Amino acid sequence: VMMKGFFLSAFICFFGSVSAYAVVEGSLCDCLEDPTNSCCSSYVYPNSSADITKMCMMMTMFSCSINDLCLATTLQGDKCNSFSVLGDLCVDMPGMSGCKNYNKLCKTENTNVNQCSTYAPIDGVLKSSQASTSVKNLCGSMPGMDGCSDCITSNGTSCNCKDMSSNVCFPKNTSSTLQILSKLCLSMPSMSDCDPFINMCNQIESGFEAVCGTYHRTHHHDAPFCRGDGTTMYMTGFKFTLTETDPCPVFLFEEWIIDSKLKVSFACIGVFLIGALLPLLGNIKKYYTNQYKNRAVVLGVLNFLLISVQFTLGYFLMLLAMSMYGCLFLAVVFGLSAGYVIFPKAEEAKAEESCHRLLSSK
Repeated sequence: VMMKGFFLSAFICFFGSVSAYAVVEGSLCDCLEDPTNSCCSSYVYPNSSADITKMCMMMTMFSCSINDLCLATTLQGDKCNSFSVLGDLCVDMPGMSGCKNYNKLCKTENTNVNQCSTYAPIDGVLKSSQASTSVKNLCGSMPGMDGCSDCITSNGTSCNCKDMSSNVCFPKNTSSTLQILSKLCLSMPSMSDCDPFINMCNQIESGFEAVCGTYHRTHHHDAPFCRGDGTTMYMTGFKFTLTETDPCPVFLFEEWIIDSKLKVSFACIGVFLIGALLPLLGNIKKYYTNQYKNRAVVLGVLNFLLISVQFTLGYFLMLLAMSMYGCLFLAVVFGLSAGYVIFPKAEEAKAEESCHRLLSSK
């Protein structure tokens, strides 16, 4: 038995040490000792999964959520490679023992290990403290949001995630941190506490749709006009210019997302025309009232239809103005102003004409 234990220990030690080496032209070079060596370019670190397991058993971290969902194939792609996930963890907690080898390979100046760049960590990956703070702030401001009830206490009872802490209230499992934040930020992407999460998703080309939705880049070099599925209202005030980190404005209906400069132009011109034509509807009544004054039923139907159209367009303009997107707001104001100048109300025009006649008679 002692001999078996000896040989088993020797086997583990031998292959554990060999895993640090790369073979080039029949010779070994120690890439953990000197990752700048040219022979380390093709070196592949074999213990990524073991290091991840060790770290996630020691501490629940945000990137453990990524690892769990990758293992479940809920998330896919290069950013699910175990070396990339290990990098995510080491961005969060670089001082943990599980990051010792990763730091040697990838944090050494002039490292020649290609794996460090091929399977780099997610650019902008959230740290555990960032993720927890975002969840607490979001659920603190809107406790009823979907996802805020996905936390439990140490005795298994439900608690609101606004009280999240490692000892009192915490996610139901390691993957919940990411899933909770996903629920919160996909439903209210314009909240400032969602910016770190959305920015992280914007750095991932594909494979993370299950948590990022459409907040990922198809081409990293083409900065989008705005981001994602859009918002009906900017919660932090008027937006006159949009960047790739701002959610796209929604034009009344969920499918009508203003996600390009061309769509902004058409939307604002359309709103201006609606605003300009709205006062005209008030004058139309004068014409059909005279024509159908002896037909009460027809007149009543026409009045009903006209008033319905007026209210519908009026509320549409109100909702667009409340989006807090500067172009749409100004289009509403300028459109209505132009309409009342071009198409003054029949009563006002008649009164103005009477005044002119009265003054001219004098």
